[in-house]
Amino acid sequence: MKKHFLLLITVILICCNAHAQVRREYAYIKNNSDNFYKFSYSLENEFQINSKFEKAKISQAGVKELIRTRKNGKNDSIISKLNYDNKGNCISAVFNNKKGKLKQQFVFAYSPENLLLSKSLLNGKGKELLKNTYAYNSDSLIIETVNYKKEKEVKKNTIAYNKYHEITEHIFYKRGKIKAKTTSEYDSTRIVQSKYFKNGSSDYKWKWVYTYYDKKSRKSSMIYKSGDKLKYTWNYDCKPEGELLSKHKDSSLICLRTEFDKDSNKTYINREFNELGKPRKVVTVFSKQKKVIEYDVYHGSNIPDFSFKYNKITGEIEQQIFYNFKGNERWKISNTFDSNNNIVEEDGYRKGVLNFKSIRLYNARNLITGETNFNKQNEVENTTKFEYVFF
Repeated sequence: MKKHFLLLITVILICCNAHAQVRREYAYIKNNSDNFYKFSYSLENEFQINSKFEKAKISQAGVKELIRTRKNGKNDSIISKLNYDNKGNCISAVFNNKKGKLKQQFVFAYSPENLLLSKSLLNGKGKELLKNTYAYNSDSLIIETVNYKKEKEVKKNTIAYNKYHEITEHIFYKRGKIKAKTTSEYDSTRIVQSKYFKNGSSDYKWKWVYTYYDKKSRKSSMIYKSGDKLKYTWNYDCKPEGELLSKHKDSSLICLRTEFDKDSNKTYINREFNELGKPRKVVTVFSKQKKVIEYDVYHGSNIPDFSFKYNKITGEIEQQIFYNFKGNERWKISNTFDSNNNIVEEDGYRKGVLNFKSIRLYNARNLITGETNFNKQNEVENTTKFEYVFF
């Protein structure tokens, strides 16, 4: 199952990066300072460390240690051990290879307010390879992240906010030198200007200027190159019902529409044409609790790119589908939940055909106790047993 999950994570990142590059309507610093995945961090354990829903279950049950034992054929081996504090925070994680020998270990530190202060990656001999540290302001907003490699600072980010918790400055350092900086100015809670600086220069490389209608909705976004040269404009001209008025050869046209369904879920429909007249649509659905429960992206004449649906309670993915350029389904993962919002079955499909399946079992405390993984022939690949030590 892990290899399929890694593939889907890669696809998600590609889609997100492509979206950012197409829109290019905001100053963005690419730093990747929090990326441990390239060090073979076991992604299939991530839900036991960072999921708020899982953390709450761990804390409520008083779990001190979680041991995962995998059976492949006739061989049993401990593949991981996770240790928790009495608040449900994972304070250490040990991962073994297929033979049960120590491969990697992680150490986490938290503030009294349960904010993550640091996480370290150690090799099998206990030597620190990577470490990230985090600092927060009085509103628990992160103001600094530092990335160390073999105890030497490699990257650092500093962030400043206004009283509305909006970012006013973001600086990215690499080996002690400023590599990039963004600054943003606001009119009350509306951003009116943003600048991007590179390599410590006092002259901006890009500048974004935003205008608004009297009712505070966005009217236009303009991007300038250094020297105040207008490079591009995004227009937000549309009819009240959300249809685009016209196309502009020198700019992208964007229109937003809001709808409500019978359950009072709010749907934002974002339609746009680029300078070549090619349409694109993004649909985002929010629950009454303001949680994203669906996210869909289309190109051309409503041809789907990808679609995500989320559990309204836990925020975990219920279904994710990726399509090819013609709108034909390539990959789909569907999760089945029980009445306690635990994932009891995960089914993965490739071009509509079952590719893998996972069945999970839980105890009366809603803690996972077992998992069986099947291949595309619906044959058992391996089974995993989850055992707990309590405070």
